[in-house]
Amino acid sequence: MALHGSMVEVRASDLEGVALDWAVANAKTGKVLVFPEGEHFPPDGSISLNDDDFTLWLNDGEGDSEWWSPSTLWSQCGPLLDEHILSLRVAVEPKAGWEAVGGVKYSATAKDRDGCEKMAFGDTRMVATCRAVVEAELGALVSVPAELLC
Repeated sequence: MALHGSMVEVRASDLEGVALDWAVANAKTGKVLVFPEGEHFPPDGSISLNDDDFTLWLNDGEGDSEWWSPSTLWSQCGPLLDEHILSLRVAVEPKAGWEAVGGVKYSATAKDRDGCEKMAFGDTRMVATCRAVVEAELGALVSVPAELLC
């Protein structure tokens, strides 16, 4: 597998998995590095895509890295929540049934650069948080590598 460079526009509200994590990385750092960018020692705090297996990595600048997945790891999503999220709540009362909103369980609200509130939804608190951060920082439509949508 390798990244072929074709980008696809996707609604932030539809992002999930590694495509959502890619978009969060872009919102956080402004750019995801793809080898050979950054060579073997990408800058501290940068995020790289391994285009062999489409995993994302948070770099420490010294050759070590940790898996980047804020949509599934509280250790990475928590700081995003603290920095960006105004509110995080259950989207519907449990007694109404989750089916009432198509299975969506949580909502998160963040402010964009103009101070407008952007609300996003997700099956988990982390997904809702990540989608809200992406929409607030990058907009409702986001470009992601087509390979990340498979």
